[in-house]
Amino acid sequence: MKLNKILLFQFILASTIPVIFMGCSEKKEAKNKKTEKKLLPLVKIQKAERKEFKHQITSQGSIKCNEEAMLNAEIGGLVSQIHIQEGDYVNKGQVLISMDTELMSLNLNELDTQMKYAKFLLNKQSELNEKGLGTEMELEAAFNQVASLSAKRRIINAQINKSKIVSPFAGIIDKIYTEKGQMVGPQSPAIHLMNNKNMELISSISEKYLSKVGKGSTIEVSFPNYSDTILNLKIDQISKSIDATNRTFEIKSTLKENKLFLSNMLAEVKITDLFVKDGLIIPSKAIMKSPDNVDFIFVATKTEKENYKVVEVVVEVIEKYNQEALIKDNKKISNTSLIVVEGGRGIASKDLVRIN
Repeated sequence: MKLNKILLFQFILASTIPVIFMGCSEKKEAKNKKTEKKLLPLVKIQKAERKEFKHQITSQGSIKCNEEAMLNAEIGGLVSQIHIQEGDYVNKGQVLISMDTELMSLNLNELDTQMKYAKFLLNKQSELNEKGLGTEMELEAAFNQVASLSAKRRIINAQINKSKIVSPFAGIIDKIYTEKGQMVGPQSPAIHLMNNKNMELISSISEKYLSKVGKGSTIEVSFPNYSDTILNLKIDQISKSIDATNRTFEIKSTLKENKLFLSNMLAEVKITDLFVKDGLIIPSKAIMKSPDNVDFIFVATKTEKENYKVVEVVVEVIEKYNQEALIKDNKKISNTSLIVVEGGRGIASKDLVRIN
């Protein structure tokens, strides 16, 4: 009986040991695979795309009035009357400010009296000269007196005409810098006049884009204060010189029939210098440089063991913009190719990697 129990225990033990060892072996193998997977470099991937690519030049600009002026008095004088108010619309040639001309009018009256007497003397000298009486010098002196008084009269009339500030063009009175009873003169501004109807966009562009920008080029204009407003304009004028300080050239575009924008308003200008309707696009951060200064990327392909194998592919970059790169068509890259965008610094071609 005792012998039978011993034999039974030996049989159970013999049949259990292989199962225990087999279970341990499988666990060890799974653990090794897990450890091996963890040791693979971790990368991020993104698909290449075929789509529209647009490169734009961006610069700051501002809106200016085509017609804008600080009006001064041509001669010094006392303001006797201001005919307009701030915000008024005025026509070309309209009198805006009148200055006191009382003293000039009195001088003019005096000259008129002197002129009447001078003409009387001239007539008498002419009559005497015809009768052979009087001298040539007396006649010449009479002519000279009339001419001199006539010139003085023209000067005073001109001063009276210049004692008014007249609008040189139609526009809006933006600011009046003087008041009735104040002195004005050529050195001090009296009125700020502007015409907001026709405005001008002015922007400075880096000289490296000079060959890509020309008269007639389309520009896209947006405004920080009007985020929902975008204008498409044409370049009307390009400056003929480069600014020596910041190495830029100036472009100008006209805004007609303006009812919204104010002078000196800031604007952002975008000029499209490259447009491709169907290009091969990859993330620009995926592009790396070789020691020979050659651009390349890593293309990942899935393996049978659910890992990925990377292959180095040389690319030719046409242009980069907005975190994307337009590259020349490449047989090794399609719109389904998986491009390594992060983690590429620590791997080499034909390495196995895992995806984050």
